[in-house]
Amino acid sequence: MRKSKTLVLILTLLLICTVAGCAEDENSAEEKGDEFFYDESQGVVQNDLSDNFDVKVEEWKYYFDKEADQDRILLSISIKNKTGKRINNFAGAFVLNEKAVDLIANGILKYDKYEPYDLVPGETANGVSYSFDLLVEKDDWLEKKGADKQKLLSEIRFIAVELKWDGGEETIDLVCGELE
Repeated sequence: MRKSKTLVLILTLLLICTVAGCAEDENSAEEKGDEFFYDESQGVVQNDLSDNFDVKVEEWKYYFDKEADQDRILLSISIKNKTGKRINNFAGAFVLNEKAVDLIANGILKYDKYEPYDLVPGETANGVSYSFDLLVEKDDWLEKKGADKQKLLSEIRFIAVELKWDGGEETIDLVCGELE
């Protein structure tokens, strides 16, 4: 009898805690998302590039991939709706600087094959995220081509972010930090 009362008490407390946790106001998800998005310890936020969106470069780094035995560039970007209005069928495209084409092993400069996404205030608090992991040409190939790797690394920082949605479009000129 004592075990069943204890079990009932535990289940009751669990139910109360669950219900109380679900009773948060609508803005709390947005506020928590804002808190995460604008935390610059997790990346660099640029909020002066657009009236409609804030852009956060979550990761921008140059690293050596042991498995491929080759250098790579990782770019991870989040885009947040700052209008307070629903934006339907939002899609981003990313165009790397054509002056850096020799740096990228596959030579692809435009990344635009993404499903449209609705940005809904209160529900998509952190916006939408995109990530690219680019394979860098090997040094000996760049030397044969007469390409200056440091110059190419400097040029690739300039990225055009093309944004489209129902009823609008804009291009943001994003400049990422220096790669080392």
